Amino acid sequence: MYDFFNLETQSIEKNFFCKNASNVAKDLLAVVVFFSATSREYIIVETEAYHAEDKDRQGKSICYGAKGPTQASAPLFKTPGTWCIYGGQLLLSVNSSNQADNVLIKAIIDENGEIITSDGIAKEFHLYQKDDNSIYWQCHGSFSLCYESLKIIGKKQGNFNIKSKPRVRINDSSEENYYIDLA
Repeated sequence: MYDFFNLETQSIEKNFFCKNASNVAKDLLAVVVFFSATSREYIIVETEAYHAEDKDRQGKSICYGAKGPTQASAPLFKTPGTWCIYGGQLLLSVNSSNQADNVLIKAIIDENGEIITSDGIAKEFHLYQKDDNSIYWQCHGSFSLCYESLKIIGKKQGNFNIKSKPRVRINDSSEENYYIDLA
């Protein structure tokens, strides 16, 4: 297992997210996110790329926001690198503000080495919790992750064993699911 938290962190430039979703998904591996509500850092260890034209085996669009901006998908059409919440899943907008391309954060690791996957991420970042004023946070739309509670602070430097595999229930065999092999 990597000792991520003892590795050097390099800053990320603003144009980091202005690339193809596949490239951003790979580049997000080993990125550090900081959750201000708990003052904890996490490392992204698994991602999945989604392109506006992606379809499932039945021909249905699978990219959130593929039908254009709505109140719920609005963050995907803002500046690349904007967080968006979809059904408790954590997404980042990529490429440009004209496309719905995005990257799904599938797994993170905390400073204790615990791997946290999709449902756990929603719980860890309090995506469905109440704030101090007992007002529900918005779980979709432009106010997802209100108060800028989740920030990307850099990328850990190291030689990671990065692998890929096909996404589930997708027509093509392209390997758009990227992960750091922690074995």
